[in-house]
Amino acid sequence: MASKDVVVKADRIRKRKKFGKFVRLALFLLLLLLIIIYIVLRLLFNDGSFIVSLADNEMLYSGLAMYETLNDPTPKRRLKADDVQFLDNISIKWLPSDITEHEGSHNGKNYIAYSFYMENKGETVLNYWYSVVMDDVILNADEALRIMIYVNDERTVYAKGNSIDGEAEPGTTKFRDDEDGTIILEQRKDMHSGDLDKITVVVWIEGDDPECTNALIGGHARLHMTLIEEHTQDTINEMEWFKVAKKKEKRSRLKSLVLLLFLTIVLLSTSTYAWFTANRSVSIDPINVQIAASSGLQISTNASDWKTLITNTDISSPTGYSGHKNQLPSELAPVSTAGTVTSGYLNFYKGVVEGDQDQGGAMALTATKTPDEAAGTTGDFIAFDIFLKVDDAAGADIFLTNGSGVTVTSGEADKGLQFASRYAFLPLGNTASTSNAATAQALSEAGTPIVVEPNYDAHTSTGVSNASTYYNQTTTQGASGIAYVPYKGVKAAISSPIILVNTNPGGTASATYFQDVATVYKTNVAYSNAGSTYAAYKGTSAAVGTQETHLLNVFHLNTGITKLRVYMWVEGQDIDCENAASGAFLTYKLGFTLDDDE
Repeated sequence: MASKDVVVKADRIRKRKKFGKFVRLALFLLLLLLIIIYIVLRLLFNDGSFIVSLADNEMLYSGLAMYETLNDPTPKRRLKADDVQFLDNISIKWLPSDITEHEGSHNGKNYIAYSFYMENKGETVLNYWYSVVMDDVILNADEALRIMIYVNDERTVYAKGNSIDGEAEPGTTKFRDDEDGTIILEQRKDMHSGDLDKITVVVWIEGDDPECTNALIGGHARLHMTLIEEHTQDTINEMEWFKVAKKKEKRSRLKSLVLLLFLTIVLLSTSTYAWFTANRSVSIDPINVQIAASSGLQISTNASDWKTLITNTDISSPTGYSGHKNQLPSELAPVSTAGTVTSGYLNFYKGVVEGDQDQGGAMALTATKTPDEAAGTTGDFIAFDIFLKVDDAAGADIFLTNGSGVTVTSGEADKGLQFASRYAFLPLGNTASTSNAATAQALSEAGTPIVVEPNYDAHTSTGVSNASTYYNQTTTQGASGIAYVPYKGVKAAISSPIILVNTNPGGTASATYFQDVATVYKTNVAYSNAGSTYAAYKGTSAAVGTQETHLLNVFHLNTGITKLRVYMWVEGQDIDCENAASGAFLTYKLGFTLDDDE
């Protein structure tokens, strides 16, 4: 019995060892397979964003030559562009104006750009075709993709059709929808011997595209571009010729060049966050401005024609006021102010929010000083002068009438942008009632600006999300009755990106670039809409402050003529200033009265 047990145990040991060897071998082969797959994927996805290569050796004898620089026009079999790690959404407006004046790779921040040359070195006239094929798409990354192709400075922008009716996005040529994935197909005709074409390809994610939303975050797209030579005698039916040519690229008569555009697009973010991304529409058109004065108080835009109501027309063309700075644009862009004044002008800063690679892709803010107001219809904010006349020797307290504020223009969609709007009054001096118009117009001694935040007690759902996600602040959605959300104004240009949480009270905001606005009065939604539950408060941008008994006592005027500059803008630091609110139609309406109780 003992000998049988020994034989059985030995047999088990041999089987166990044999099985162990098999497992180790299987694991080794599996590891080897994974390494091979990894290497292949690295070659496919990381071998440059653009790869230009000749299809086979005989193409070196083609009349069509391909090279990257004029300094080295030797025909190449392979051209390689620099790679990019990821793309964030931008606007076509951000692309440099000299983008076609480079050679080879000239990628920029959040776009891919590559330029090369095609030359007919043969003796016959030829055509060539270029096509772009969408090989792979993840998370619908192509929804907001733009491909811009220049051929000898003639530009065409291509994009996928919109999701509503499938028509082309504005300013673009619609992508094709061929079965083989071809999205672009064009022919360059009649290229004579010695002709030289410069081709520039630019790729980016267009933030102005309505499909540029959070759903695309983390998306990928993979494309390739092919160029195929065609001699003119080959052409019978051009489109049929191209289809056949794609199947016969190895035939000796067909000389092909292949531009492989292996593009992996990783969308860093298309989120809606405070400040419109500059790639979004920020128009607020038409802007209606009305300012009324009650009896006992006179108002003018030139200190000579006194009225009780002024409108856009009075503001844009103040008769006899040649040195005015009235700026009444038809579109506004988000700007921010900390309430500081330089040389009689309220300082505004225009911000841009992008993903910052140096901070792990976090959304970060940079800002530049906005030009001071100037007469005309351009600019990022509204600014204009008004003159108020008070005859009472003791002067007068001036109150905002119920109904003063910012509302959605009648008949237009409510996008919530009125919740991010502001207006301000900058005193510029006072003179006697008997002074002539020129004396009043020349007043320029700036006082302390008074900023008013209308509709402070309401927020959109995306504004609430912004507050939590980017500013570490908690609030709730509602049409009215919501607690005040503090903010900090921008007080200096920001060249090094600052992550959003550190631009407002929810984080650590640098005192170098941000500060509380010293005088911020608030009115609720009911105040803007002339409601019976109107309320107003006096405080700072850090706290709601003290509630007024009745109407908002906005300032005190001394007897005589007082010059005020009125500013109206969209505050970029407000949580409700985000992409979904862009393209709104707003009405700014102000009324002044000497009576505190309406």
